[in-house]
Amino acid sequence: MTQLSELKKDVAQVEGVFTLLTAVPALTACWQTETGGLYGIFNVADTVDTMPTPLPDGEYVDLLSERPFTVRDGETAVPDSAVVVRYDGRLDVHAHIDPRLT
Repeated sequence: MTQLSELKKDVAQVEGVFTLLTAVPALTACWQTETGGLYGIFNVADTVDTMPTPLPDGEYVDLLSERPFTVRDGETAVPDSAVVVRYDGRLDVHAHIDPRLT
């Protein structure tokens, strides 16, 4: 809970643009500023799967659990519950937005 309350004060959530990206296989969203943002994956349906992500390949730190989070070949595993990571720069999210959510 402490991590969630701290994230509410994060500059990306306070000043960034919120975009809901997908609902399947998991709910994904980002809060994006000109210099970076937060990207979240929320497994609301107890899904076991992989999914595409706009994050660049690499290792990230889940801000909720402080555990490593990996993106490889533009995909990642759907987390057991939720993951929120910080990224630098701007993500090109348009190709990842489910048109049913707009």
